[in-house]
Amino acid sequence: SGGSRPAGGGTAAAPLVDGNTARIRVLGVPAGAEVRFNGEPRGPEFRVPMSSDEHAIEVAVPGRPSVVRRVRPTSDLTIDVAAEFAARDEAGMSPP
Repeated sequence: SGGSRPAGGGTAAAPLVDGNTARIRVLGVPAGAEVRFNGEPRGPEFRVPMSSDEHAIEVAVPGRPSVVRRVRPTSDLTIDVAAEFAARDEAGMSPP
């Protein structure tokens, strides 16, 4: 009748949900941190075009060193940075 079908959830992200994207989830992101993919601000969960090239995921916290992971998004990925931030917190609490 109109030729158009409503997309799955009707969200803006619906067109990205196909076989050519990988879902990236970043767990353990500290409060106030920014998650970046190749330097571009993203959220803790986002989709990127699948690629066998290496890309950088950075979790930046103001006043602290960033955690950077190198990934090849050939499929959905879950990255947990909680342990790295916890280890840095412990190291930071001991006197120099």
